[in-house]
Amino acid sequence: MGLFAGAFLYVTVYAPAYTDEGIDFTGGVDGAMVIEGQMYGGCQEMESCASFKLVDDRTYHYLQDGEGDVENGRLPSDLSKRIFSFVRTQELEAASQAITQDSCDAFVDGVDYTYTVTFEDKLYSLDTCTTALAYNDALQILLLDAWSFMENPTTTYPTIIEQGVGGVFKERFQNAGEE
Repeated sequence: MGLFAGAFLYVTVYAPAYTDEGIDFTGGVDGAMVIEGQMYGGCQEMESCASFKLVDDRTYHYLQDGEGDVENGRLPSDLSKRIFSFVRTQELEAASQAITQDSCDAFVDGVDYTYTVTFEDKLYSLDTCTTALAYNDALQILLLDAWSFMENPTTTYPTIIEQGVGGVFKERFQNAGEE
């Protein structure tokens, strides 16, 4: 039992934490698609605007309030695949076109989101207030799911109950090439 518990802890805790330390929160990663997000608006008054950097290998770095410790982790495989495959198929040029709105959520103590997407050596700036990226766009909805996950990451305990320990190990090693 101790051997299985030790192997489980190594695979789910130690190994991912060790590999996440190699990416700096600032700057790009060579050859990777990178999405950086920042909240702004009413959260600035309360000093609670969060930001993140998400790399296409599923690693993320999340800063809750602009200060303090950076939380490092990995997005769930399915969410990460949906975000990055969606970004690859979307016309980022169209979403990054500047627009003028009479009112934005940030104008009335709400929150707006700004993103910088680095893809194929190009930089795209998206904003829910000043560009064509709308709150109901599929990309913004996926990114809001990522914000929610990073704010409160879930554990794999329900997966263990559903699949058993063997299923967790099998899934972990099958997805090793993606990580």
